[in-house]
Amino acid sequence: MKYDLFSEDLFQWRKSEKEESSQPLSPKSPDFEEKEDFLSIPSPFPSQPEDQLLSVEGFIAYINEILDETSGILRVYGEISGVNARDRYAFFTLKDSSGSPYAIDCFAGWTYYDKCRHLLQDGLEVVIIGKAGIYKNGRFRLEVREVEARGEGALRKAFEALKKKLEGKGYFSEERKRPLPSIVTKLGLITSASGAAINDFRKNLGEYGFTIRFINVMVEGMYAEASLISALQEMNLLAPDLDAIILIRGGGSLESLQAFNSEALAEAIISSRIPVVTGIGHERDVSIADFVADRHFSTPTAVAAFFRIAREELLSWIENQGVMLENGILARFNGMEESLAHTREDMILAFGRILERASFRISRAAHSISSILARVFDSFRSLEQSFLTALFQFETGMREERHLIGIQARKIEHLFDTLLMFSKGRMDLLQNAIEELNPEKILARGYSIVHRKQDNKILSDAEEAIIGEELVIRFRRNRLISVVKEKE
Repeated sequence: MKYDLFSEDLFQWRKSEKEESSQPLSPKSPDFEEKEDFLSIPSPFPSQPEDQLLSVEGFIAYINEILDETSGILRVYGEISGVNARDRYAFFTLKDSSGSPYAIDCFAGWTYYDKCRHLLQDGLEVVIIGKAGIYKNGRFRLEVREVEARGEGALRKAFEALKKKLEGKGYFSEERKRPLPSIVTKLGLITSASGAAINDFRKNLGEYGFTIRFINVMVEGMYAEASLISALQEMNLLAPDLDAIILIRGGGSLESLQAFNSEALAEAIISSRIPVVTGIGHERDVSIADFVADRHFSTPTAVAAFFRIAREELLSWIENQGVMLENGILARFNGMEESLAHTREDMILAFGRILERASFRISRAAHSISSILARVFDSFRSLEQSFLTALFQFETGMREERHLIGIQARKIEHLFDTLLMFSKGRMDLLQNAIEELNPEKILARGYSIVHRKQDNKILSDAEEAIIGEELVIRFRRNRLISVVKEKE
């Protein structure tokens, strides 16, 4: 049985014992029997059997076992002093921040040392999260599990130290960061549902047909870091087709932004298979998450404006391409019409030259052969009539060809308009089909998703379930945890 050293019952027991001990009881006292019963309350600590003799090693192990069972995880704040660091562990002293002579020996082993080494600086005020214990030499110690900076100055030092550490690991390198897709339609949004950031983001994103998957998280406080990391992992697991994940929150003090200055969150962003975009705080705020993100902006509003403007530019480009295509087709038809007009003029001029040469030859023949002048004139008139007939037929053919070209041009224009309307209709059908396949919309119609709590495997048949295991039933807005009792 475990006891809390600071529980109310134990406190009252010690207080009563102290008060009663100041008034000794005699066997004649009316309260003697009651007092004897009260003092018979068993100690919360296990007693050593009378016939058992402990060695020094056994005694220290016995005390460590008691401390482990009774104290649990402790949070102690103070000032770091006398850091003695090695490659994989460190010793240091935690002094009382008030200036009193109280101090605790602390030890950070290899399991936790790497994540907190940047905070182990002399004079830095921190919160140590760990467990109490006894060294082999009998000295009291505090085994470090986590270290948190405390106070604005300490937080600033911790921020700079972590920044330098992660920069040395290459976390901020531009070559490592992933580019955003040229066309973005599906976004994952991670922020607090009750904060001002989400309202600013929605207002500035506009109505451009984006599909947004939202996860509500804590952005401040003790559990904010774990909440953010879990949301990033869930987005990658359940929505791998997202074009980008957006991580935003409003402005605040360095302490309120502490969850975004976390090494664990930085590693989660790097591990994401989907590009991560951040917009944290106000213009002056910069976080570790911003440095690690594939793209970061100064505010949530700036993030929304970026995606909105990119969408507007894409739609404008598509519209311009349509206009250019239409103008190109019209220019091609106009060029063909001009070419036909030039050909017609050239043919008319050619016939004119032919007539001029024939007239010259006939004129010369008339002067040299007067005897056949009448017959020559008859031939000339016949030739002229044939020419006029041919010219009329040519002009008629040209008008018909121009009319046919106009008909073909209108057909092509109509076909182009039909293709545009057909393409637009298909795009609308595809968009509606995609929206119908949206898991959020399916869940809104009353369906649910069942997966194992242990490994998140989605179940498609009752036979896959195991009696006694825990299942997660996911609805549109929340989920249930259930235990399998039987299968039908």
